[in-house]
Amino acid sequence: MKQYTHKISLVSQYVREHLQEKLDLAQLAQVAHLSPYHFHRIFRALSGETVHSFVNRLRMEYAANRLKFTDWKIGDIASSAGFDNPETFSRAFVKHFGHPPRDFRKVQLDITETRIENIIKKRLSETLIPVRIESIGELKVAYVEHKGPYHKVGQAWGRLLKSVDIRSKPLLIGIPYNDPMITEKKLIRYDACIALDMGVSLKEGMPTRTLEGGLFAIGTHKGSFDAIDDSYNLMYGLWLSNSGYTLRDVPGREVYLNSLDKMEKKELISDIYLPIKK
Repeated sequence: MKQYTHKISLVSQYVREHLQEKLDLAQLAQVAHLSPYHFHRIFRALSGETVHSFVNRLRMEYAANRLKFTDWKIGDIASSAGFDNPETFSRAFVKHFGHPPRDFRKVQLDITETRIENIIKKRLSETLIPVRIESIGELKVAYVEHKGPYHKVGQAWGRLLKSVDIRSKPLLIGIPYNDPMITEKKLIRYDACIALDMGVSLKEGMPTRTLEGGLFAIGTHKGSFDAIDDSYNLMYGLWLSNSGYTLRDVPGREVYLNSLDKMEKKELISDIYLPIKK
């Protein structure tokens, strides 16, 4: 079972990195090194979605995030999400979200603006250290995938930390792939990662991958993860829109700077990394 789970993980990552391209069953089966017939059955059994549904959902969620957090033209968003023309994209978007892209953008902007106003009124903006810009190199990590609500990612961390030998303070990284306001909770995906260096060694069978480097905007969230969406809203809705930077098409990440299990929630410190470009 573990080998098939890893194959599906490779396909999921490939889809995320190639949304602009034409993706068909035979191509993705090749990525998994399985026959198309068996690949489709295995993918559906392990992920709970058909291949077509999975690819379409990721494209819709990608587009929704760009509508929510950028001022890209709808035609450009359609193209970057793998659609040949805006009309086809709009029909698919309405079918998935129930609203045309333009209406969805207006609603989300109104919601985001209201939330930012409320956060600032409650002075929660003081929990976000001013954003800094850093260039980060590639990073090899071991990881465990989580599927489901973010508040249950502790299960993935438990599996990960049991599967590595740690001799010094590790670098712990979370990759949250989905906006919980857009993606159904049971379909949310998250990777619990640990950087591989001289202080960490793997037990047999642990999957690894390389996180892409590049330019990142980094803001520090202090306190409970229950309120981390407030910091994301400030970074996306307030900082990014006034920064002159745009987002790169790679997932952001969270770096956890102190113990995940021994600290009181109010004492937790986490860096939020947004992948950006000029």
